[in-house]
Order: sequence, then structure tokens, then C-alpha cells
Amino acid sequence: MHVSRDWKSACSLPPPPALLQAVAEFNAGQYFQCHETLEALWLADVSPVRDFYKGIIQIAAGLYHRENGNARGCAKLLTRGTGYAERFAPHCQGVDVTGLVAMTRAVLDWCATAAPDAGLPAHRVPRITLAAD
Repeated sequence: MHVSRDWKSACSLPPPPALLQAVAEFNAGQYFQCHETLEALWLADVSPVRDFYKGIIQIAAGLYHRENGNARGCAKLLTRGTGYAERFAPHCQGVDVTGLVAMTRAVLDWCATAAPDAGLPAHRVPRITLAAD
């Protein structure tokens, strides 16, 4: 996939309210709601950061699958989501993309050896942080 040359200027914009809401939902473990909130933004967006939203959507969906015992779906979506998100590192619209990608990869590493029905340990739960200006 190709990211437009204009992604850096689009990433420098302040986060839209829906992104801030989705970050709060993600950090509260409300992955399905985060997915829904960002999907509405993603569907309406035609900017170069559209794939950034898609990355967070897929990461949230992957974590939701993990909570429901779908280890395979989790790994698939976390892998895809990090692939989309990492292209926007280190920061995009106030989000610490590098940190999110690193935490998500740590979850993928854990998933590789964890039992399919194992709950994600609290210290492994990724969080989205807003980057310092």
C-alpha cells in the first residue's frame, strides 16, 4: 500500500474529536466501541491519514477478538493494524504511533506462546498515548 506524500502535513493537524474519543475508548478497554467510533471517521475520510485510522481500527478489533478467545483473528488483525499504523510513525494527529506499534508487537509476541484462551496480562495491554507537542 502506498501512503501519499501529504501524510506528514495531514498528521501534523490536531486530532479530530472522534479520534480523541476513540483513544479514550481504546484506553478504557472498550475495543469494539473504539472500532465503531473510528470506523465512522475512516469511512468519511479521504485524507492521507485514512490508513492511520484503519490501523487503529484493526488493532482495536484484534484486541476485541483476543478478549473473545479468537487468538487467530487477534494475531491477524494486530499484524495488519501495525502494518498500517507504522507508516505514520513517529506521531500522527497527536498519537504516539511508535509507542502503539511497539506495544502491539509485544502483544503479538505474547500471543505466539500463550494459550488461545489465555487472558492478556494487564502489563501487556497496549495504550494509546498522545505525543508531546
